[in-house]
Amino acid sequence: MKKIDMNEMIRKDIAAMSAYIPVASLWDLSKKFKQKPEELIKLDAGENQAGYSPSVTEALQNELFNFYPDPEYKELRQALSTYTSVPVAKIMVGSGSDELLDLLFRLILDEGDKVINCPPTFGMYAVAVELNKGRLISVPRKSDFSLDLLGIKKAIDEKVKVIVVCTPNNPTGTVTSQSEIITLLETGKLVIVDEAYFEFCGKTVVPLLQKYPNLIILRTLSKWAGLAGLRLGYALMDAFFVQQFFKIKPPYNVNLAASVAGVAALADKNWREKMLASTISERARLIEELGALANLQVYPSQANSLFIRFERDFAELKNYLEQRKIVVRYYDGYQAIRLSVGLPWQNDAVIQALKDFVVSKWDAVIFDMDGVLVDVSKSYRQAIKLTAQYVLQNKYGLKVNVAAADIETMKSIPGFNNDWDLSFALIELFAKGIARKDFKQNISALSEQVKTSADYLAAKDIFQSYYLGSKLFKQLYKRPAPIASQTGLIKNESLLLDLPILKKIAEKYKVGVATGRPKFEALFALRNLKISPQIVKEIYVVGKEDAEREKPFPEPLLKAAELLDCKQPIYVGDSINDILAAKAAAMPCIFVGQSKQADFEVRKTDEIERILL
Repeated sequence: MKKIDMNEMIRKDIAAMSAYIPVASLWDLSKKFKQKPEELIKLDAGENQAGYSPSVTEALQNELFNFYPDPEYKELRQALSTYTSVPVAKIMVGSGSDELLDLLFRLILDEGDKVINCPPTFGMYAVAVELNKGRLISVPRKSDFSLDLLGIKKAIDEKVKVIVVCTPNNPTGTVTSQSEIITLLETGKLVIVDEAYFEFCGKTVVPLLQKYPNLIILRTLSKWAGLAGLRLGYALMDAFFVQQFFKIKPPYNVNLAASVAGVAALADKNWREKMLASTISERARLIEELGALANLQVYPSQANSLFIRFERDFAELKNYLEQRKIVVRYYDGYQAIRLSVGLPWQNDAVIQALKDFVVSKWDAVIFDMDGVLVDVSKSYRQAIKLTAQYVLQNKYGLKVNVAAADIETMKSIPGFNNDWDLSFALIELFAKGIARKDFKQNISALSEQVKTSADYLAAKDIFQSYYLGSKLFKQLYKRPAPIASQTGLIKNESLLLDLPILKKIAEKYKVGVATGRPKFEALFALRNLKISPQIVKEIYVVGKEDAEREKPFPEPLLKAAELLDCKQPIYVGDSINDILAAKAAAMPCIFVGQSKQADFEVRKTDEIERILL
């Protein structure tokens, strides 16, 4: 017998098609991980982990499954009409939205007709178009995953018949506004809007059906209703399309169990509202918790899943989650995962796993000193205040009360990590009569020429007199202090981080310090507070003179990392200069205070325990 080429027996275009790869089933995973189905953390398919309404179980017990269902599905379509406020004549049901897509494109497309698709989005759009001999035209979404309306308009020609939009989008959770959908409808092309995740955001374009006959809306009971295994979807569209659907659909395209379950689920409003409230609350918790982690980006979502991109170690993440028996959907081209919102215990496991994954990458912790390890409110801050007031009084004849808010405002301006610079800048600003609200517009980082001027050096000596006291000043500079001060403010300093916590951190990580203080002052304070050499070795302390440039430049952090001989350190700071230095050094940053620019935030330093330990 002649050798048979099996590819010649099927359509050539289908032979060349790439297959859609679905996720592994619950039962396969149960065998793989040797867990009961109810113990699995299967968050890869947008399935409803809460199950389905008890009304569904009750309804399914009393049906005659030995008979065919009603081919017109009148009871189901009436229930959907009540639920959507759309007339029955405009509703069609199908075995999931997959079947509806296939039937739609079979109904609409002639060979070579074009369909505009907006990736990343639901993979079955492409399959259904190719299966029905259409041509897929991809107009990628913008960087925030919103639609590129201009790109879509440019792609439209006479062969374009359909535009497909998923909102909230799968996998990104992005919502397309009603005004954007109207813009697409006004092109006169058929617009299919997939609202599979409508219930999780409450935003719909159903009201547009009355005005636009070229609008088709797809929905499903797989997600919110928990009927994924029964396959039940529906379409809302002009009555003309419904009539045409009846010509081509199989007579019993929705099985009786799915139809009965759908009616029961739609009727149970109380269960639906409780389930949605819980899912939306858990979604917000996941966004908040995971959004605080370094090296990943959690995108805003109004679906029942989150799209999370990883800056690095994506290949390792797969193996890591596999070991933890956590199943998510991977998008290699974006270095991202789609994470379904699960039950609280499942979400707890995911949060802890991703925290552990991120933390496991760190091998060192580099601390800033002032405001992080050491409370300087009664030392450096007081020295700034006294220095500025002294110079303003004695040089300019101005009696000024320098407030804590003035100092904090200066601290928020990049370039004033150094307290000598900050003191001098405050003097200059107040001498010119500039109010606090205008500080930022009237000051910039001091030049080297300014920092070597006689006025600057005189202000620095006054600062050091207050801060060190006369005895330490003379010991350090080998000359008398310009202002007599028996007890330096440096002795007022206290710890902000409990020593037991710091000891635990030092047991787990290499620990260093990168500060803008002169090395002498840094070591004096660290010794006085019993941090060095007991916990932090003095060779790992980087002072002002140890780096070529100060923060916000990265050199102090990079120098500390070099001394620690570490590969992936994390930095702990409390000022805008710290954040800028960490970003420039490509280090994640824990910020003591409030700053959305940092990777992590803690209200006080002791709270770093929950991140690092």
